[in-house]
Amino acid sequence: MSDQIPTTSRPGWGKINAEHDLAEAGRVLGHPMLADVLRLWAGLRRKCEPPSREDLDALILKPGVFSQVLLLEAVERNGVRDLRYRLIGVGLAHNFGDDMTGRYVRDVFSDPTYAEELIATAYLVIDGRRPIATSGKLIHADPTEEPVMVYRLGLPLQKLPSGTPLLLVCQMCVHKGEIVERPVRQFSAYESTRVVAFTDRSFGKDPSL
Repeated sequence: MSDQIPTTSRPGWGKINAEHDLAEAGRVLGHPMLADVLRLWAGLRRKCEPPSREDLDALILKPGVFSQVLLLEAVERNGVRDLRYRLIGVGLAHNFGDDMTGRYVRDVFSDPTYAEELIATAYLVIDGRRPIATSGKLIHADPTEEPVMVYRLGLPLQKLPSGTPLLLVCQMCVHKGEIVERPVRQFSAYESTRVVAFTDRSFGKDPSL
């Protein structure tokens, strides 16, 4: 697969910078918790099918993980793709400054560019049915302050009986090696650094998940 494959019509969004096998997760992902979550998710699959929502207890109840997870459903509003929050871990609710369960990504974030980037990368997971990891920096308004790193791992789940796609995200804000569980809205900009896709070639000819 070549680098920088566009997956949306908007330049610069929804592009994959690199592709790795699941076996490389520990080396590639920016935080060991993400590697653990990816391995647990892979172990919950049934043949080539992703886990269902009901399969997730062993994953999200792992110590430290539940606080950093999001469960989202894919929706279409007025002919435009969006995402609705179904579950938000308490650590991420602290980051956001609010529990946004039931709300939509486009309504939550005042910066439409940032919201569109989140949605574009989420649909890489939903459409490709494979894990996607992203990372970026929250740039502080005070240039003397170090940026906070944001690491996300998006994982596909089985669709609901209604046919609605589901997405599990493990996300964390990290500053000086420590996970931050406080509001981060005082930051002035977000700078995306990379988007990484994962495949599992142990399934043979079809590497898709």
